[in-house]
Amino acid sequence: MHTPIKLLIFTAYHQFRLSRALLLLFGLLGSYCLSAQCISDDCGDVFADWALLSEETTVCEGATFEVANQTLMPDIDFYVWDWGNGERDTVYEVSNHFYTYFFDEATACATGDDFIIYNISLEIYRFCDEGQSCHTQIAPVAVRFKPRANFGLPPIVCAGDTIPLTDMSCNADEYLWLFSDGSTSTAPNPNHVFDTAGVHWVNLIVTNRCGTDTLSQAVQVLNKPVANARISDESALIGCAPLTIN
Repeated sequence: MHTPIKLLIFTAYHQFRLSRALLLLFGLLGSYCLSAQCISDDCGDVFADWALLSEETTVCEGATFEVANQTLMPDIDFYVWDWGNGERDTVYEVSNHFYTYFFDEATACATGDDFIIYNISLEIYRFCDEGQSCHTQIAPVAVRFKPRANFGLPPIVCAGDTIPLTDMSCNADEYLWLFSDGSTSTAPNPNHVFDTAGVHWVNLIVTNRCGTDTLSQAVQVLNKPVANARISDESALIGCAPLTIN
């Protein structure tokens, strides 16, 4: 399917000398079939050049970042940005471009690392009577995940008992636990005691350099049972041990 599209581009160009606008339209249709690392010089040497406009080579999930097309070659027909995750953008002029990476929780928490590396590339194409010239510049960019808050606790506890809180968050650097009795903790896995019965809330806020996430859960706190017995017949206290109370 890919080869006929390319042949259509060049056949139309040679036979009918299509206008530049129509040629660019065919280029758009065929851009997804071209090699991810295209190197061809039928129409003279071309060199792609781009840069990440950031102080670091790390970007945050959900944060839009900017890349600069610094290609200086003349007569380039179109440019293809490949973001390394299966998404591509085709543009027809030298200009800066913007992109944002998004991930679901399963992906963000499954890697075991707090980042993932994508190879971003800029492909440039020039068409002529002899064929095409193309070139690709590729550079790695680390994308850091936002934190996801999660923790486990028993649904029912007794007043005065120690509650173990188990952190199950991912990509978290800092923790802040807020308890409905006014207590706080910054430990990853703190213990806590609620002294009064009722429905209490536990809130966990996790943070890293790319953002913050919060999770709240309720816990039912019950009073401990109190044994109460009364002996109506004091004569029952006379005798030998043991004393059985029914």
